[in-house]
Amino acid sequence: MTESDATGPIAANPDDHALVFGIARYFGTASGWPTDLRGPDNDAAAIAAWLRRADGGGLPPGNVRVVCSAHVPNPFQNGRGEPDQEQVVAAFKEIAELPKTYLDENKRQYAGRRLYVYVSGHGWATRSRQAVLVTAEAVKDRPINVDITSWTDQLTEAAQFQQIVLWADSCATRTRPTLLQGTPIANGLLPKGHPNAPFVRVFESFAAGIGLRAVEHQMPDGNWHGAFTYALLRGLEGEAPTPVTSDSLTDYLRNAMKQFQSPEDQQRGVVAHEPSFGRRDPLTFAAPARQTVPVTITFDPSCIGQHARVARDRKAAAVADTVVAETAWEVSLEPGFYAVLVDALNLAVVFEAAGGAHVTVT
Repeated sequence: MTESDATGPIAANPDDHALVFGIARYFGTASGWPTDLRGPDNDAAAIAAWLRRADGGGLPPGNVRVVCSAHVPNPFQNGRGEPDQEQVVAAFKEIAELPKTYLDENKRQYAGRRLYVYVSGHGWATRSRQAVLVTAEAVKDRPINVDITSWTDQLTEAAQFQQIVLWADSCATRTRPTLLQGTPIANGLLPKGHPNAPFVRVFESFAAGIGLRAVEHQMPDGNWHGAFTYALLRGLEGEAPTPVTSDSLTDYLRNAMKQFQSPEDQQRGVVAHEPSFGRRDPLTFAAPARQTVPVTITFDPSCIGQHARVARDRKAAAVADTVVAETAWEVSLEPGFYAVLVDALNLAVVFEAAGGAHVTVT
């Protein structure tokens, strides 16, 4: 099922398009595989909302195509799960067939300026820099899927868009190449190079590196989200240094994602604790107002009555200070690295404010 809405004010980026896939419910759950997930519908809705926002992606609502479990009857009807492979492939084929009516500043022709592709659901990979999405009709003896990166690679080689962004919130557990399905070639789209392909800029980020799992968690808003997607949105909305670029978003995600995982998942070796990245060509995603994040500083009782300060480094001016009256101090800081210092006791602890932080001073 797809969702689009062509109403609303003129968009900031009218030549951008997006495909947003979120698969939370699976037909095979009743027989034990795949299991249902709690985050993908919430994540797909949140990503689509950011893409449509004037201070976010700035896309026309009608250019954001959402294919997700929330738009499918529950329980499934007609004896099969949806969104299925056919629906995901159809969305890609529609994008691949858009006419090239957009001209960049060098008069190169594309179907649009930027394409966003977002996926959330069960997945696997046969190599690094790959996202394969298991579709909702999958069962254990028929693990139906779509090789998402085969489509973004094809669209890059065909120079369908000037820029292509892939955000994949799915596991990258290893599987056999023979299991990969839903590729462009399998659906009649043969590879075709284009003279503009060398000029296409690409940004690819994956919730998990090869062999590792992506996880979801109940977040402070009370809803379940993928840890990668929750960090991604926090970064896009101002916790990453602004303007949010390929480099600043990469740095933020590497440092912040683990903080949004459960304490148990933070200890598991099979779980990815920072994202993986493919191509990271220079792009700018947004320029939101700089946000602050909450930081809890816990002091040793010996610090009571002493002056404490938070600064960028020992010699810098304080951005917050207090006379310690109790062992816990709550401050709001712009994302970045700081030190909390109790000079009288020669105590200094360096920390990063990203997605909320807890610092202990002893």
